[in-house]
Amino acid sequence: MNVLGIIVAEQEEYNAIVKIINEYESKNVYGLEFIVGNIDNVKIV
Repeated sequence: MNVLGIIVAEQEEYNAIVKIINEYESKNVYGLEFIVGNIDNVKIV
């Protein structure tokens, strides 16, 4: 698989994760709104 193929695969995986998060968020699962709301503040140490 070439580099572009890997990037596309990673993007598809990311999109799938976002879709799952959105589905859970629409069901108001406890705690998820907090995680989604603060994900921009996450820092890699």
